[in-house]
Amino acid sequence: MASLPALVHDDDHLDYLAVLAEVGLSHADVRTLTESADDQIALPAGYAVEVRPSPIDGLGVFVTQPFQAGEPLAPARIGDQRTPVGRYTNHAHRPNCSMVVVPPGIVLVARQSLQPGDEATVDYRQACQAAALCDARQRALGPPEQIRALLLAFEAALAQHPEAVFGDSDLCPLTHTFGEGVYVREMLLPQGTMITGKLHRHAHPYVLLRGEVLVVSEAGGQEHLRAPLSRIAPPGTKRAMYALEDTVWITMHPNPDNTRDLAVLEAQIIAPDYEALRLAQAATPPEPAPGWTRGREERASCPL
Repeated sequence: MASLPALVHDDDHLDYLAVLAEVGLSHADVRTLTESADDQIALPAGYAVEVRPSPIDGLGVFVTQPFQAGEPLAPARIGDQRTPVGRYTNHAHRPNCSMVVVPPGIVLVARQSLQPGDEATVDYRQACQAAALCDARQRALGPPEQIRALLLAFEAALAQHPEAVFGDSDLCPLTHTFGEGVYVREMLLPQGTMITGKLHRHAHPYVLLRGEVLVVSEAGGQEHLRAPLSRIAPPGTKRAMYALEDTVWITMHPNPDNTRDLAVLEAQIIAPDYEALRLAQAATPPEPAPGWTRGREERASCPL
């Protein structure tokens, strides 16, 4: 018979037993699910967490640098695959972290300040809810209108975060390059950053030059993208993204007047909202297929 975990605090131990009763599992069941090889994926390099023996039970997830409340620690799930963070984060009655759905996966996010050596913990009830929500979105994000609503809701939630930044910033610096009739916009997206992109009026090439990201968009649904990759984005493209690694994302746009006025270029490239995009599209003929040479196969934003 599997022994029950020797939790540090009695209330944690009792609450863990309560969770097992609520979900109809035994401790042995939990251990089997944790060790299952059916849905394992390695944690991408560069995250400030490590898995090691825990005083709570078995293995646990520990931070190796300070984190503030609201900061993402690392992905717990990528698509339908669990990372070691998703498998070994232990339960606590008063957890210091939460599992947050960031399509198409789940990210472990600090609920309070953490110092190096602290063990990250979650409430398994909340983690199960996040997993169920993620599973529902994995099965079907729904029609484009539903995905659009999810994107806008996610963007509104990000905007309320006290450390949110908008446009060009030290967090997500933009580099602007100009050629004859072409404007190139490059963004550095640090690992662990969650962003939404702006709403693009026209089809355009985009390139994932370096890195790895989780992306949700109306056209592409849920995607797990790795560099090198290039594609053509359709008109009306808007995305939510989570950077699994430091990422360089590039978009390219026609600039027939060779202007270097960024306000003018953004007015040409970006729609302020979906209603403005709809009115503009209704007043102009449909765009022809983009006349760009397609490379290997994706783009970015802070928002771009």
